[in-house]
Amino acid sequence: KLQDDEDIFLTLNTCALSQEVTLRDLLSHRTGTKDDSPTLTLGGDVDTRDIFASRSRHLLQQQPFRSKYQYSNSGYTLAGYVAEKLCQTSSHCTNILGNTWEEGMNAIFNMEAVQMESTVVAQEILKNTTYFDAITARSTLVDWQGNQHPNSLDVISRSKAMEPSYGVVSNSKDMARWIEFILNPSIASVLKFDQDGIPCTGCRKVFSKGPGSSPTDTEVVYALGIRTGMYRDYRKWVHSGSFGGYNSYLYMLPDMKIGVFVAVNGGGDTYAAMRKIIYYAFDTMLELSPALPLNNSAIDDLEEGSFRKIQPSPIFSENPIEDKPVFYQPKSLEPEFGKLLGSFFHPLLGEMKISIENRRSCQNNHLYELYESLYVQIGA
Repeated sequence: KLQDDEDIFLTLNTCALSQEVTLRDLLSHRTGTKDDSPTLTLGGDVDTRDIFASRSRHLLQQQPFRSKYQYSNSGYTLAGYVAEKLCQTSSHCTNILGNTWEEGMNAIFNMEAVQMESTVVAQEILKNTTYFDAITARSTLVDWQGNQHPNSLDVISRSKAMEPSYGVVSNSKDMARWIEFILNPSIASVLKFDQDGIPCTGCRKVFSKGPGSSPTDTEVVYALGIRTGMYRDYRKWVHSGSFGGYNSYLYMLPDMKIGVFVAVNGGGDTYAAMRKIIYYAFDTMLELSPALPLNNSAIDDLEEGSFRKIQPSPIFSENPIEDKPVFYQPKSLEPEFGKLLGSFFHPLLGEMKISIENRRSCQNNHLYELYESLYVQIGA
């Protein structure tokens, strides 16, 4: 058993800071090292965790040790490596969790208390691409020149070594089971995020300005993979993630034993939209009045107004939803672009502006038009 504050130097024998660094430091982004993990693994050579750990000694020290929150996926990769190496020293551990981080995670997913039956690590998808190609929900959009959107199966696992920092592929049903597991009193009572972390400088800190405004939503401390703060007057645990065109958001209110998970395809602008969905879900469960956006659009033409106002699907449905991914792969979207451009209002997300953005490439001092893509600004 590795103690919480035990030195991990004998396990790694690589990092210059390892005589002081603890697992809590790695899992709380407080080593102060630069997050330059891709350069340690994506150089075209051996993509293994032992090589990653050996090279981690060369990471640039950007902040004094334990002085400031400094996001680094490298820390989580190293923590996964430590767990893997420690488990290999115990036959009892390997009997339960196997010999690798991937085997250990799969064992956890299948625990009776967790039962995340559809959740896998990224390597499993690459080993069984035929099977997962039919069930993995991902973007298969093709632009007007026939170029596939980068969310292919290969994108799901860019680096085997770095999987402990990103390589879990799940769905909403399994994440609901994970929320239930984490918020179980026997688990939640031993999670001391506020005590184990470091002030989350630069994290979200929004305070309500009164009725009708966005609710208070703060993130004050980061610890063990969780940012802690307040949603309205309730304690909040939250984490977000993005990789290869996928974004996800997990909010939990531990004292109320409720949580919300949202996952989408898209860029960084989707986080604001996802928060609005989460706020609406929380306020509905808490029997509060959700803060909905106002439609300030002044449109005299009724036909144009009807075109601009998007009617959302019902948020709640009494009919069961078929649990299958929906794929949409037209040969060309270009002729349809003109119908989609403009400003729209959604009763939950607010105003959305849709425009065309030209993607360009610079070669030999000349600009080349590659293709046009739709750009959506939500909450404009």
